[in-house]
Amino acid sequence: MKSKSAIFTALIFSLFINVFAGKEEDIVEKYFETNGIEKLKNITSLLAKGHLNYMGTEVKFVSYYKNPQKFRNETYVEDQTFIGVFSGESGWASQQGQIIDLPPQAKRQVAQFVELLWGPLYNYNKEQSKLKLIGREKIEGFDVFRINYLPGIDQEQADIYITANDYKLIQLIAKSDESGEIKMSFKDLKTINGISLPHTIQINVQNFEQIIYYDSIEIDPPVEDSLFVKP
Repeated sequence: MKSKSAIFTALIFSLFINVFAGKEEDIVEKYFETNGIEKLKNITSLLAKGHLNYMGTEVKFVSYYKNPQKFRNETYVEDQTFIGVFSGESGWASQQGQIIDLPPQAKRQVAQFVELLWGPLYNYNKEQSKLKLIGREKIEGFDVFRINYLPGIDQEQADIYITANDYKLIQLIAKSDESGEIKMSFKDLKTINGISLPHTIQINVQNFEQIIYYDSIEIDPPVEDSLFVKP
């Protein structure tokens, strides 16, 4: 017969496991609920305007998204305009009136620039993704949950940081064989139509820093299909 102390120890261990089991999923589900991520998945369109500074030159941009899977970026640098479009499987670009077809990687980059706004957990899938709660830390004065996130098979994992008091995703740190450590910080969060979106995104790769400022973001504005059609 087990001693009372052994039974007590087993009971405490069992309670400890139960407390932390599923904690990662609970945090992510709370993040989805608090920030309106499910609403984001159901939007019909998005229009974002903003600017950034690239090597001393101001770059303005306008980004369009229309469901399903239609992306368009217009970039303005001094007197030049560059347009990149990704619609389903096709992608094309236009610079000063010259039209070219985009290779696969460039097509995804068009979509990824828009998807920056949505955050790394936008495509979280319980069946394919893996989460592991690393613990709690302090980042820039915030008490945060640190969660290791693996989106799916053959995809790079990352550590995501969600605030413990209001479940805001404020940072992502990933490592790439090509670029080394990549850090993305999501700041100036504002709620639009019940969806919390960052209006400043800071990206640090090695010794390079890029800050993207969103001057305005519209949810479900009218967006014409003709914007995504190759001329």
